Amino acid sequence: MTNHSVPSPPAEAIPLVDAFTRFAPADLLSEYHRKTAERRGLPRRPTFHRESDNTIARMARAVQADLHRLLRRIKQSLIDQLIAGDLVGYGQTDAPFGPWRQIPAATWRGYRITDIRRGVASGPSVDLLAVHIAPARAANHPAQPSAKEPPAAQTGVPGRPEKHISVVIQEFERQAKAGRIAPSLAQQARGLAEWFQTAHPDKQAPTPKTIENRLRAQYREAVRRMEYGEVQ
Repeated sequence: MTNHSVPSPPAEAIPLVDAFTRFAPADLLSEYHRKTAERRGLPRRPTFHRESDNTIARMARAVQADLHRLLRRIKQSLIDQLIAGDLVGYGQTDAPFGPWRQIPAATWRGYRITDIRRGVASGPSVDLLAVHIAPARAANHPAQPSAKEPPAAQTGVPGRPEKHISVVIQEFERQAKAGRIAPSLAQQARGLAEWFQTAHPDKQAPTPKTIENRLRAQYREAVRRMEYGEVQ
């Protein structure tokens, strides 16, 4: 798979689960939502009326089949847009701390989306994990920082890594929103320190211990949200 590494996806890149609703054809998405509501509205199959039970079961199977068909079409529409270059995809082969890669348009011909919520695309040799998608214009023309608001990475001065902790916290929040939370705070801190060194090689990175101390509350809250399935 020929691609090139990037420190992280651009700010406009969104997780695959969000791209599902943002970039899917409007007619397919509308029909998918309508069928989802129809499925939820079906009554539970009664256990005491055999004829009614069979009728509801047939209705449920029909609606579920329609949902599978619509889901396949929406997934394929995203792949088609990636192949055409209208969208640009980013992914990792070793999440959450492996290098990010911008995936060339032609590469998507060999991939299919297998898990929208977790952002997985399966290919002939290796799976892409934590897939993010951005409009091509955002990938080709990244947003420039405002003159009135200097980039966060330039806050502070070289040699004062604690001044850069806000940048690390912002990156953690982005990773947590994408569901990429390490099994322990120590692992999360090490990964973020490595990310900072790659993304900002001209700055002195905060130490993993500093990141741990500053990130403890946010990490616990992110883990709690993940355990209870809360949307951030």
